Amino acid sequence: MFGYTLEFLTVFNPKTEESYSVFKNLNEQNNIADLQFFEESRDENCIWIGTKNDGILKINLNGTILKSYNSNTTPKLGKHHVLCLKEDNDGSIWVGTYGGGLSHISADGKTLTNFTKINGLPDDNVVGIIPDGNNKLWISTYNGLALFDKTAKEFKNFYTEDGLSHNEFNYSSFFKDSEGLYYFGGMNGINVFNPKTLEESVRPPAIQFLGISGYNSRTKESYEKDYAQTELQEFTASPYDQYFEVSWSLPSYFQNNKNTFSTKLEGFEDRWFYQGNATSVRYNKLPAGDYVLKVKGADSRGSESANILSIPITVKQIFYKRWWFIVLVLLVVSAFVYAIFRYRLQQALAMERLRTKISSDLHDDVGSLLSGLAMQTELMEATASEADRTRLHKIATISRNAVSQMRDLVWSIDSRRETIADLIERMRELAEELLLPKDIAFEIDASSIKNLDKKLPAQTKQHIFLIFKEAINNIVRHSDADFVEIYLTNRSKGCQLIIKDNGSEKTTYKSSGLGLSNMAMRAEKLKGTLNLKNGNGFEVCLDLPFNM
Repeated sequence: MFGYTLEFLTVFNPKTEESYSVFKNLNEQNNIADLQFFEESRDENCIWIGTKNDGILKINLNGTILKSYNSNTTPKLGKHHVLCLKEDNDGSIWVGTYGGGLSHISADGKTLTNFTKINGLPDDNVVGIIPDGNNKLWISTYNGLALFDKTAKEFKNFYTEDGLSHNEFNYSSFFKDSEGLYYFGGMNGINVFNPKTLEESVRPPAIQFLGISGYNSRTKESYEKDYAQTELQEFTASPYDQYFEVSWSLPSYFQNNKNTFSTKLEGFEDRWFYQGNATSVRYNKLPAGDYVLKVKGADSRGSESANILSIPITVKQIFYKRWWFIVLVLLVVSAFVYAIFRYRLQQALAMERLRTKISSDLHDDVGSLLSGLAMQTELMEATASEADRTRLHKIATISRNAVSQMRDLVWSIDSRRETIADLIERMRELAEELLLPKDIAFEIDASSIKNLDKKLPAQTKQHIFLIFKEAINNIVRHSDADFVEIYLTNRSKGCQLIIKDNGSEKTTYKSSGLGLSNMAMRAEKLKGTLNLKNGNGFEVCLDLPFNM
């Protein structure tokens, strides 16, 4: 087949030496000129044609255009100037363009993928394509020869330093013979090679670890460690290192500026980072821990290095974050807290001992003295004159009252009587002492209190008891009641003390002295409220913000 335009596209049979035009009566408007390249299709009686200005065409030899791809179709070619074509086994088509790199059109014609120098192709002018098995393509360009892996989408490039006679190859000058040898012609003759032998001979050398440099903020000095002439060792960084930089080399002696590298710091990074042509990587204020820096490289052809460089790196923890320092601080804090606790405990025990001693001394010494004074006064009263008897009776009464009040004070400060059960028992004793002689019956109901062994603070116990005592005294002095109900109950948000009598309402009722004011003051100190009700008897209700 030959022809420069569709109008003159001709099929020639060398056996019969007959020829015919593919297109009959093709009008000038549909005529396409500058046909560049012909590729026989796997479809019977069809060919692919590459053009200079109209992309690629698929032609049926009966004179029909089946497919067309150019810069205006969907999908569209990056460049419409086509230099070579190759149909793949799956029916897809590989297209070499002038200035547009290598394009791949899927078998269904819906997807186009473009590969250029950015993707690793040595040059964007592709002049030859030859398959190498089912998975690789040899590609000649204006600047080197490339081996393309179709699965990995990677290029391995070859240049004059690899043994080629030139880097610039000619348009349509490529061939594969029956023995598997490849021929690529260019500006300085024809290059012939076996691809297996070529790949084995160009494997790049191993990456070499050169050294580490950095800056220590504690010593305010830069440092540099050379590892080029020594065995690979673990590098230990100080917690005061502001940064450190690791350097390496790929000792390839051709086009080193085209070597590329990728790094991954295991323990800190979860993927490879492309470093380009840089032969070092820098880390600033790396957290404490153990890491492994891995470096892999590829030479100018895209061939990976013979090894992956692995460098163990340890960054020490700063002293105040180390386990022993944290344990030491915890021990010091614990010792300090324990010392404070011991001190407060000793103070509390000393206060309890003092309260116990004071209550014991008052009960034993002062109580005995006042009781003796009352008894002596009563004895003297029996033999005294009528005028002295009144005075002596008054002294005896005052002494008895003093003994009673002192006993209440001793009970309130005695650390051995701090439970709710002790408070209820003392309230019962006081009610029996004051109400029963006046023929006033009483009842104490504390059935809702479940934890009778709960301890009460001394002041709380004292305030509650003195409010109760004042209420009982008022009943004895001012009420004509014959029955008193006393309730101590827990509620959802506190507790309540109620003292209620069945006496009649008295409009002239007055408390003794400052009794009600003192009760209100003590309720305020307990952060509670005191309510008084006068009707169907007199009721004192103390609401407290805590449970018994």
